[in-house]
Amino acid sequence: ISGAYADSEIVVDACFTGLVPDGGLTYVLAQLPWHLGEFLALTGWPVRGADLVYIGLVKHWISHDALPFLELTAEKHLEVSEHDSRVLLLEHSLPVPPGLGEADSIPKG
Repeated sequence: ISGAYADSEIVVDACFTGLVPDGGLTYVLAQLPWHLGEFLALTGWPVRGADLVYIGLVKHWISHDALPFLELTAEKHLEVSEHDSRVLLLEHSLPVPPGLGEADSIPKG
C-alpha cells in the first residue's frame, strides 16, 4: 500500500468468510512487525490513518488537497505509467507527521 491520509482505513476480514487474504496481502501481512499481520488477519481489526504509517503499511502520507486529483485519475482509469504514478505520489506526499515512526516508540535511555 503506497499512500494514506488521516481518514484512511484498512480491514483484513477475509478470514471471517473462510477465505485467505489474497492479492499479495498474505505476504505483506507476514512482513509486519510484532506478529501484527496474524493479528489483523484473524481479528479483522481496523487499522486507521496514523497507525498505517506506524506499522509500516504506508510509505506516503498524502495531502488532503491531492485526493480529488488522485481520485479523478483512478475513476477515469487514466493510463499512467508506473514511473508517472510514483512521481504523482511524491509530488503530493507530505512528511510523515512527527511521532508516528517506529523510532518514536522505542524508549530512550
